[in-house]
Amino acid sequence: MSEPMGSPPSKSRPSATRKGGRENTIGASQRDLVHLIQTFENSEPTKGGEVKRVHARWPFAQTSLTARLIHPGGSEIELTFACRNLSRTGIGLLHNTFVHPGSRIELTLPRPDGSRELVTGEVARCEHRQGVIHEIGVRFDEEIALPEFVRPDIFDGWLSFESVEPSAISGSVVHAESSKIDRKIVSHYLRDTDVSLRQVETGAEVLSSMSSGCDLIVAEKTLGDMSGAELAQRVRNTGRQTPVLIVGPSLQVPERSVMTASGVDGYLLKPFERDQFLLAVAEFLVAEARPNRSGTGGHHARLRSLADELAGFVLKNASIEAYVVCQQINAIAPELGYDAIAERAKWVSDKLAEGHKPTAIGKPVAELARACKDLRAAA
Repeated sequence: MSEPMGSPPSKSRPSATRKGGRENTIGASQRDLVHLIQTFENSEPTKGGEVKRVHARWPFAQTSLTARLIHPGGSEIELTFACRNLSRTGIGLLHNTFVHPGSRIELTLPRPDGSRELVTGEVARCEHRQGVIHEIGVRFDEEIALPEFVRPDIFDGWLSFESVEPSAISGSVVHAESSKIDRKIVSHYLRDTDVSLRQVETGAEVLSSMSSGCDLIVAEKTLGDMSGAELAQRVRNTGRQTPVLIVGPSLQVPERSVMTASGVDGYLLKPFERDQFLLAVAEFLVAEARPNRSGTGGHHARLRSLADELAGFVLKNASIEAYVVCQQINAIAPELGYDAIAERAKWVSDKLAEGHKPTAIGKPVAELARACKDLRAAA
């Protein structure tokens, strides 16, 4: 028979590794915590008409999150909390006493690869749950890239948004679908977004179009020349981390294993409603969605900034400075899938290295600057 939450561990129970023999302030083991969270979930029926949150809360049953709590009066204390859930904007912690809203907190969040990140925030709420247990809702100072800390099931519960404004979705999408009517549906669903959409029918067309840059690939599970899983694998084989969203019918376990192993980032069941589809693409195309996925947001902004620098150096006919900028463009562009831009930057930098002045090769330089300037930001 398990001991009640919040009571000290008995002599028959293995001592915890934390000071005082407790994993956390409520004295819960991993098994206890999972059971406790399930109890909370079962006791919170969905309220009819409740407004959806913008950010979904993902399960994050961590028994030992180290934190520094700073009370409004200025006193500080180091604690080890148990955790209930995590979202882009906050975290739910379990504690054995009340904490005043407005208290500051510093948390160390673990990633699946063993690395950790320090995040800061403020206690937004504190609610009594049962016995001595209180749930503390912390609002982060800055949003986190949720998939960096939790690896969800790409077939169920992988979306970190519960609602999204279509106007917040921007970027370039390649959509591969053999059905003409389905292509029209996707185009219609994206009508109020700031998405640049290219639609093709085969996997080969997807691969060839990636040289022009792409922020997201949306592909049917079965294309005319290859499966969605094969397409994802071939994209990964090029070294690109461009997210791949597959749409299709319900899958059996073996099919799911193949899909996961191929590097697919998400799977959306067909048929889908507009809201479902927008939430899925928002996972990859909303500004704060995956800021650290591969640094793409910063790289897009840097390319546009380099375009301005290049244009300025052309006006000054500054060969060395223009050469350095072209070298930087050539290094950044391939990481985003802009092979054509990288090749153009290399050609210009080679000409500059041969002694040609920027004004002498004005048109290719201007085209390069314009191509970088016109990129749609991924973040």
